[in-house]
Amino acid sequence: MALLKCDICDGSLTMEMDGESAKCDVCGMKHTKERLKVKLKETENSSSDSSNSSF
Repeated sequence: MALLKCDICDGSLTMEMDGESAKCDVCGMKHTKERLKVKLKETENSSSDSSNSSF
């Protein structure tokens, strides 16, 4: 599973107890579940792009 990073400071995100958001361990920024879904999709796309590139 990908480690998601904060949009503001690149800190690690930790899921809140309610499961509806994640909070940055560094700056405290909250990220909604919808934003996390977008970030996860972006992460998956960038990792598949790099695995599809040939040298």
